[in-house]
Amino acid sequence: EEQNPDISLDYMEYPDLYVEEEIGKENFDVGFAVGPVKNPELEVIPMFSSPVSLLVYEGHPLSGRDRVRFSDLEGEALILESRAFKIHQLVREYCRAAGFEANIIFNTSGFSLCHKLTAQKRGISVIVDKISDDMTKQGMKRIPFEDGFRWEVKMICKEKFRNFRHIRKWKDYTMEALGKQKS
Repeated sequence: EEQNPDISLDYMEYPDLYVEEEIGKENFDVGFAVGPVKNPELEVIPMFSSPVSLLVYEGHPLSGRDRVRFSDLEGEALILESRAFKIHQLVREYCRAAGFEANIIFNTSGFSLCHKLTAQKRGISVIVDKISDDMTKQGMKRIPFEDGFRWEVKMICKEKFRNFRHIRKWKDYTMEALGKQKS
C-alpha cells in the first residue's frame, strides 16, 4: 500500500471453496484456492504445492509404514477439515476411487484440531505438510501417500479482470515474493 497508495488491500482468510465462489460472484478481486479450480471464468495461476500426508499416532497400525495408499484408509476413523475445504472433497474422491466411502468421524475448520485429536488417539488425519510442519509433535508421524497426493495452491481472479492494473500489480508482487517468473 505504501508503494501503491491508490490500491487498498483487505486480506481475509476463508475456506478455499468459499474463495472460489466469491471470486466467481465478483465479491473479491483476487484470491488463493486449492486446485483443481474448475470454473472456466477464472484465471488460474499455479503458486506452489505441498505434499499431503497421513497423520497417525505412535502405535497406530499404520505407524510402522513408510508410505500409504488411500486403500489403507478403509474403515479408519478420519478427522478432516470440513466440506468448505477442497482437501475434504479430495480425500473423499480418492477414497471412492479406492472403492470405499471415507469414514469421517469429525470435521473441523483447522488443521490444528486435526493434530490435537490425532494426538489424543481419536482417529487419524490427512494433512498438508507445508501447513503442518510446525504442528507435528512427538508421538505422531506423517506418512506420505504413494500416489504423490499434493495440495496445489492457485491464485485466482475473474478472467475478464486479469489485466486490471491493481490485480496485475498484486499478481506481480505475489509472484516476486514467491521467487517466480512474472506473467
